[in-house]
Amino acid sequence: MLICKLAGVLSSRKITITELSDKIGVSRTALSQLVNNTTKGIQYDTLNRICNYLKLTPNDVLMHYPLEIYCNEVKNLEKGAIPSSFFDLKTWGDYQFEYKICIEKWNRSREFYVYTVVSIFCEKGYPDNEYTLEQSLDINVNLNYSDKPDLRKILESVPVEMKHVIDNEILLVTREELSDIIDTYIDSFQYSSEAKYNINVEWS
Repeated sequence: MLICKLAGVLSSRKITITELSDKIGVSRTALSQLVNNTTKGIQYDTLNRICNYLKLTPNDVLMHYPLEIYCNEVKNLEKGAIPSSFFDLKTWGDYQFEYKICIEKWNRSREFYVYTVVSIFCEKGYPDNEYTLEQSLDINVNLNYSDKPDLRKILESVPVEMKHVIDNEILLVTREELSDIIDTYIDSFQYSSEAKYNINVEWS
């Protein structure tokens, strides 16, 4: 797996994505995808601009690790228990999911099924002396791999950037599985401020 180390570089130099974007003429979206390791590729010109401005070599920006880790499947173990709309949610709820984590190395693959508690917390109401409805939506994904020593050993040995990759994939499949709730939440903001929700991933 190719990993972009740009997040660590920018953090150590206290440079923001916006600042780098302004200096090298590369969009914030493209740089954000590199920093978060969600991009499918990088153009030579973009890499060249980054290296020239930060005085780096490609080896300082990119790293190859002989392992592929991905999560492209989640199973809702409580079908029908989760409300179909944000407005139907109670204050909070814990739901049981199962994520399939795939690891490939040298053309050999292993699959791990990780039991998970997904906690959904919503807050709806009118603040004191205010007429604007305030809402928040927090989704916490707690992956329990205490009974998966092999998976724990692998994840604890890989670079932190690779851990971010698998966390991002878990966020994406969670977002897709809970799309009804999240989409109705976002739609409710069409006449007010920007909708913001949080999906957090934790391992235990």
